Parts: sequence; C-alpha cells; structure tokens
Amino acid sequence: MVEEIVVMKTRIVLLLGALSLLTGCGGLPYSDPYGASPETSAKYECERAGGSWHSRTAICEYPRR
Repeated sequence: MVEEIVVMKTRIVLLLGALSLLTGCGGLPYSDPYGASPETSAKYECERAGGSWHSRTAICEYPRR
C-alpha cells in the first residue's frame, strides 16, 4: 500500500514536470520558423530606440530624460 502511494506520487511529479516544460516553451517569440514575428520586430525597434522591452506584456518602456 505504501509503495503504491510512493509510485503514484512519483508519476504525478514526473507528469507535472513534463507538462510544465512543454508549456514553458510554447510562447517563445523566436520559435517562428518562417521569419521574424511582429513581436520580435517590435522588440528590435524598441531596443534600437533605447527602450527596454517587456516580452510578457509586449510593451516598450523608454527611460525618462
């Protein structure tokens, strides 16, 4: 009985770990194999203009002058 619980917990932890790895890699802007996405172009333009790009919100923040 105790061994079954340990095996079940191990399987659940492994499954959750695999799912978290899969979902963590799903939203990367550079995963587009057909060229630059609009988000990466916006990031480039933002950094070129001296801003700081926030990828989670897709917002460019410029420093105060």
